[in-house]
Amino acid sequence: MEIINHLYQNGKKLKEIQNELGISLSKIKRYLRENNLNNRSKSYSEEFKKQTIELWLECRDTTLVSKNTGISVHVINRLINDQRQIYINCKTCGKELSNPNTIKKFCNKICKYKCSEYSNFSYKNQKARGWSRKIEWVLKKGGKCSMCGYSKNIHSLSFHHSDPETKEYEPDFRFFTNQKMSVIEEEMNKCELLCLNCHSELHNPSGENWWALLDSNQ
Repeated sequence: MEIINHLYQNGKKLKEIQNELGISLSKIKRYLRENNLNNRSKSYSEEFKKQTIELWLECRDTTLVSKNTGISVHVINRLINDQRQIYINCKTCGKELSNPNTIKKFCNKICKYKCSEYSNFSYKNQKARGWSRKIEWVLKKGGKCSMCGYSKNIHSLSFHHSDPETKEYEPDFRFFTNQKMSVIEEEMNKCELLCLNCHSELHNPSGENWWALLDSNQ
């Protein structure tokens, strides 16, 4: 029955163990309970826990630790949470951190967003990414309204789907910021560049000659 403990401590779910060994769930649970193995982290020695945490502190990568130790990422996270450390160095600036309640990688958000792993999540970088992508596609579409030739202000230029039935995304600023380049390219191939005025007129043709309608209602 040692195989049950081995599979369980390596992150296997009880249902997965049942399917692999052909043993009933009640028998698996009874074995774990009788041998005090319900908590995955309890069966690991203090030395092993210490080595796992030290390895994680060196690379801050649970996937890499999993490959080196042979245990699942889920179990590694449990070990780390069970062995909370008071002193940990900031991954960016190296400053010693002091927090008994959690394991932190950075001393503040500035250091966090300086790290290449998280740099794309900062508002400043997101905004810059969105603008650069929009400018790129404005230029690809000719840099001016395809109907009237307006090009003075990029804020007044928008993308219009030639065939509304093919529209999957609204090509707004959030779209350019968050979507993959392949998705953006696919959506932009369905669009033409219009100024807000022409775009509005195209979507609201009933508003033409509104002053004539006003006269007729008097």
